[in-house]
Amino acid sequence: RREDIPALVAHVLAKKCREINVPMRRLTEEALQLLCQYPWPGNVRELENIIERTVVLVDGDTIGANGLPLELVPDLDVGLEEELVASDVSDPNAPMTQRLEQLEQEMIERAMQDARGVKTQAAERLGIKTSALYYKLDKYGIDYSDDE
Repeated sequence: RREDIPALVAHVLAKKCREINVPMRRLTEEALQLLCQYPWPGNVRELENIIERTVVLVDGDTIGANGLPLELVPDLDVGLEEELVASDVSDPNAPMTQRLEQLEQEMIERAMQDARGVKTQAAERLGIKTSALYYKLDKYGIDYSDDE
C-alpha cells in the first residue's frame, strides 16, 4: 500500500546502512516523494535494491532526488529530455529500464568526451558524485583509466 511506503523506506534505509556499514543516511522530502510516487512493479525487492544502490553511490548523509536512480525521477532536466528524444534507441520495444541504461551510458560517454576524460568534470556535468561516475564507468565497461 502506498501509505506504507515512507515507513518501509525508513526501515529498509536503516537496514541497508547497517548491512553496508555506513553512517545512517536521511532522505530529503523530495526524494521521499519520488519514492512514494513510483509504482514499484518489482515490489519490496526492487525498493530494497534501489535503496541499497543509492546508499552505496551517494556521498554524505543526505539522499536527495538527484541521488536516486534515473527511472525514479519523472521530471528530467531539459538537456536530458532532449537527449532522450534524440537518442537512437536500438529497440523501441525494449523494457524501459534497458532503454534508460542505454541512454545513461551514452550520456556518460558524451560527458567524458566533453570533459576530455577528467572524471570530476564529467561527474559535475552529469550532476552526480565522482564515486557514482566510477561505479557507472565500471558498470558499462567504459575505460577512461588513463585519461586523468
